Amino acid sequence: MKKFFTKFSSLFMILLFSFLFLPGFTSVSAAKPDDFIMLSLNISSTGQVTQSLRFSVGSQRLDSLKENDGEKVVFLTNLLSSVNELRTEFLLSFTVKYIKNPNENYAINRGLVLTSTVYNDSSDTVGFDIVFTSLGSWKYYHSQDTDDDSDSQTEPSGNAFISKNSSQSQFPFSGSMQISEGQSVLVGQRYKDKYLSAAAGLSFEDVLAQQYSPSFVYDYATPFSRLRSDATEKVKDSAGNTHHVWVVKEQALTSDNSISLYQYQINTGWWYLTALAVTVAISGAAVAISACVRRRKNKVDSAK
Repeated sequence: MKKFFTKFSSLFMILLFSFLFLPGFTSVSAAKPDDFIMLSLNISSTGQVTQSLRFSVGSQRLDSLKENDGEKVVFLTNLLSSVNELRTEFLLSFTVKYIKNPNENYAINRGLVLTSTVYNDSSDTVGFDIVFTSLGSWKYYHSQDTDDDSDSQTEPSGNAFISKNSSQSQFPFSGSMQISEGQSVLVGQRYKDKYLSAAAGLSFEDVLAQQYSPSFVYDYATPFSRLRSDATEKVKDSAGNTHHVWVVKEQALTSDNSISLYQYQINTGWWYLTALAVTVAISGAAVAISACVRRRKNKVDSAK
């Protein structure tokens, strides 16, 4: 039991640092608004970690705004290109990481695989996945970020019987990105701009800019049911994974948005010692009561 909790705690601490990075897409339709940009992280029971990015396309609105079918095709083509630019940025950052400290076990296309940027007709989304084939690969590509992460705060608390490990981190879309010398923007705003850039030069460009107000969604899926959070919604999928889903509307997005995860762990040693102490106390009380009864009985017998 103790080994299990030690192993689980180590895995928990590794996964907490995922908040600041691009996250496997899992469909949690109950938690998604009509217009959304979603970052998600899926931890499988085998140790594979899948991160992904998804933009809702909003085909119904496009159908009502377009002057002809050709405009929708152009928009979708442009959006694929814009999202693919984000994919390229992540690929370059991983490449730099690998060049600095090469390890064949974690080479790109072996320990790390990026899927193509595609349009999914069933979910009406555009996006891509980043698959880390093992927890070792995940740690390798995020090790430096983990060491330097000043936005994540992990704090143990509790009492002698139950301990609580918790972590608070910045909401992924609330991070700041530098787009030019001396100019930065929130991640969520930059992703929104990527979507709107797909309508450049089209007849509905201005109308779309007025109507488009996405919600930003972070979906953290894990097979560990003991994990708790302050997520907006918690959903369990058919595979038994629990999705902790945070949803922040554009109007509420600031650099102060945060997310929290925590878990409780029973300190079995303390429970055992307490149980032993209670047993000894009860036994002592029983002996004392028995002795008292015997003394009274002897006094009664002497009186006779």
